[in-house]
This record gives sequence, C-alpha cells and structure tokens, in this order.
Amino acid sequence: MLPQLVESLARPSAPVDRRDGSSAERRKEINRNSARRIRLRRVEETEDLRRQVAALRRENGMLLGYSTKLRQEKRELEICQALLAAENLRLSARLQAQTSQALRSEQ
Repeated sequence: MLPQLVESLARPSAPVDRRDGSSAERRKEINRNSARRIRLRRVEETEDLRRQVAALRRENGMLLGYSTKLRQEKRELEICQALLAAENLRLSARLQAQTSQALRSEQ
C-alpha cells in the first residue's frame, strides 16, 4: 500500500514540477529582463547626471566670471564715489569761503 501511495503522490506532482520548473525559468527570465532594464535606466540616469554636472559647472564658471566682473565694477564705483565725495568737500569749502568773503565785502 505504501509504494502505491508514494507512486500516486509522485505522479501528480510531476506535471506540477514541470510547470514549477517552467514557471521558475519564466520568473528567472523576467527577473533578468527587469535587472537589465534597471541597469540601463541607471546608465541613462548616470549619463543624465553627468550632463547636468557639466552644465552646472559651465554655469558656475560663467557666474564666477560675472561675480568677478561685478566686484571689479563695485571697486571702481567706490573709488569714483570717494573721488566725488572729496570733490564735493573741496567745492563745498570753496563755496563756503566765497560766501564768507562776499558777506565780508558787503559789510
């Protein structure tokens, strides 16, 4: 009786094993394809990030150049402002002196 039970249990599982085997192979193939797509996506994302890095580096270089130019202009404007302030003081003093002299002349 035991050999028959073993034999009857073995028979139905044989087709299931084949289906499980083909199912397992199909699952492996799906996983391989999925892994391949993931690797390709990673490569594309990496390339996209490299392009972004290159673009940002170019932009950073331009901004640094612009910043340097603005700093130079600021220094020049500060020098100009200092010269104009000195000129203003000189002219104010001259005006004050002339006004004082004119007032003295009138007396």
